[in-house]
This record gives sequence, structure tokens and C-alpha cells, in this order.
Amino acid sequence: MSRISGTQGGRRCRRLVLLAGVLAAAPSAVSAQGTLEGVVRAAGTGQALAGAQVSLPDLELGAVTDPGGRYRIADVPVGTHQVVVGFIGYGVEVREVVVSSGETTRLDVELSQAAVALEGLVAVGSRARPRAVTASPVPVDAIASTDFVNQGPTVDKFTLVTKNLAMTLVGKGAGI
Repeated sequence: MSRISGTQGGRRCRRLVLLAGVLAAAPSAVSAQGTLEGVVRAAGTGQALAGAQVSLPDLELGAVTDPGGRYRIADVPVGTHQVVVGFIGYGVEVREVVVSSGETTRLDVELSQAAVALEGLVAVGSRARPRAVTASPVPVDAIASTDFVNQGPTVDKFTLVTKNLAMTLVGKGAGI
């Protein structure tokens, strides 16, 4: 049996202690996350809001509520975070939560109904060629299917243009 010199044994001992320290710290690094859960309800009625969005925008984490209005977001880093809760036809609530390591933080939110005002949309159309049938109560144009295939429209957010029809949409509002 060989004998280990004092210097070599000391190095091995330090390496083992260092390795044990790293392994002991590993579970705490993994558990440096928590969970956020709760219920989203309508203010006044207490009705669960299925399909409400709950997000932590800075972390790009989020969830959609189930039919009971419940949500759960796992693996949220420890710390103070902004939570945004919204649902169509209801206002948006912004809250701050503190998530602790290995803990479940509960955040129940009540949303109030809110009307969303949209601006008007005006559609203006014009024709480049005369109508095929003008004697009927409703003017009729005969358009060959090849016109659609060979001269399809060019579309951007505000203007739809084809060779024979120019339509300009003018307006502002959500999604326009």
C-alpha cells in the first residue's frame, strides 16, 4: 500500500470539500424559483373568467386561465415582479408580487368590465372600368377567374390595389 504525502492528501481533501460545497449549493440554485398561482374573477359578480391572460412581461412568462378562472405559472425567478392580468371586455390590472424560493405565491385578481372605444373605419372604393350590367337595380360586373389568378391583389395594411379595382381603407383603430 502506498502512502500519500501530506501535500497530496491536503489537495485531495480540499478538492473533496470544494466538490461537496458545489453539490450542496446546486439544489439551492435550482430552487431559486417559485410558483405564481391564483384565480381571475369578474368584479361585482365573482364569476370566474376563463381565458384571461396573466403574464409577467419582463420575464416573458405567462398563462391563460382555465374554465374555473385558475392559472399557475411555474419556474418564476425569485424576486419582485410585475404581473399584468387582462381579458377582452374587461380592464387590465397591473400588480407587483414577491416570489420566494421554493414557495407558491398566490395572486387573486378581480377585473372590472370596461368598454373599449374604437375609432371609425371608412372604406372608399372606385372602379377603373365601366360596369357590365347597369340596367339592374344592383350594378353587376363580370370578372373572369383568370383576372383573380393572374392579377392578384397587392396587400399592405392600408391599401388593397388590383389592376381593375382600387380600394383605400382610411381609419384608425385596434389591429389596423
